[in-house]
Amino acid sequence: MLPLFKRKTWIEEPLKDPHVIGFGSTKGGAGRTTMAIEIGSLIAFISEKRTAIIDWDVVNPRLTQRAYKSLPMRGQTLVKVITAKNFERALKNVSLHEVSLSQTSRVSVFPALSYEDIDNGTVDEYFNMMYEKPEEYIKRCKTLIKFLRNRYEYIINDYPAITWVALGHLTLSINMLRVTAGNLVIVVDSSPWSAELLSSKLILPKIQDLDIGALVVNMVKPSADAVNWAKSVFKPVCERIRASNFVILPFDPTFYDAGIGRLKDVISVSVSPVKSYSRSARYLYPLVDRFLKNENVPKCWYIGPQ
Repeated sequence: MLPLFKRKTWIEEPLKDPHVIGFGSTKGGAGRTTMAIEIGSLIAFISEKRTAIIDWDVVNPRLTQRAYKSLPMRGQTLVKVITAKNFERALKNVSLHEVSLSQTSRVSVFPALSYEDIDNGTVDEYFNMMYEKPEEYIKRCKTLIKFLRNRYEYIINDYPAITWVALGHLTLSINMLRVTAGNLVIVVDSSPWSAELLSSKLILPKIQDLDIGALVVNMVKPSADAVNWAKSVFKPVCERIRASNFVILPFDPTFYDAGIGRLKDVISVSVSPVKSYSRSARYLYPLVDRFLKNENVPKCWYIGPQ
């Protein structure tokens, strides 16, 4: 019998909750984690509502490393809770890591893993469950979101890239998005390959019924010609996936310096004093405002350089 994630008919019903926002990408390096941090932090800062950010990227846990300045040595983590023998008890004991954004604003971070999880084999158990018991894995992911949603007004999910493993597991990756994101933000770089993949039969049919809050074309060269080219290539993609917002962000070194060097103590550029040096932070504010208002608006509302 084929594993569930290889059956073409296994497509979960999508979550319908705009306060649960997921950040996905078709490949690594598009700036997905950066967008999750920046937009999640802005939501917490502007709304003054309790906001949790979950790091689902066990292979490349950059969000965890940013929040903790490294991987934590031990403690509660995503892999530990998902693989717990007594899952219900593990849920009740969940306590997230508080990160201050300003004197009045903070977010709660659920780390992907710890050094202890690597040493004691919990990470291996996580992947074993994902691939050998995908139905149970998806069920636990859904339950975790439901549990945290009762504690937090907003949930931000930072996923691994949709195609981060062999394409044989693509259905599992997309089902995970479907059950844990009521508002999906797709972050891509400006390469033609990204546009082709999103429009392909491989992905498009599986995401067309999702509520896609934004298509973010990130790291575009900051010139009029490059911005216009990105608009011409990705606007049709935005229309095909029926995203509510179409965002183009110029390449912004400030975003990618955060957490290192002179900006090592900066969690989010958009809510810090260095935002004035940022090329892109100004475009995230209107996007977050639209998320918070949750109004019915025309699809592919453009936000970005004119």
